[in-house]
Amino acid sequence: MNDKYAKFLEDNPQLSDEALQGEPLQGEDPPKKKQPITYVKYPIQIELDPRLDHTDALVYWYVSLLDKKDHCTASNEYIAKKLGKHKKVISRSVNKLIKLGYLIKHEKHDERGIEKRVLMINDAALQVRHKWLLDQFNDL
Repeated sequence: MNDKYAKFLEDNPQLSDEALQGEPLQGEDPPKKKQPITYVKYPIQIELDPRLDHTDALVYWYVSLLDKKDHCTASNEYIAKKLGKHKKVISRSVNKLIKLGYLIKHEKHDERGIEKRVLMINDAALQVRHKWLLDQFNDL
């Protein structure tokens, strides 16, 4: 068991394997264990774009997960924490994905008037890139 996981379980004993094996209380659903992420899926255009690295692909994947719910308003710090990367690394990846057209960024105000960044997947960029990839493979 790695140190981070051991510390996490120490701080959250209710999530330990032993605690989750207990009987559910009357009328409650049994506790569900979160399944670890064992793989991620993202478009082949992202994988084959030589301008993108592995971190860029992970950031794209994570933003696409959040975008499906109600657009991605997560901060770079939040994404960094979830992906186990430094905030500056995530910032560079987000900016690169915006510059290359894979992500669209705009600002919106929440109900309290606070401005928030919103990231969305740019499907049009994927379609253009898909056509380019098909042309490349057809020329082989």
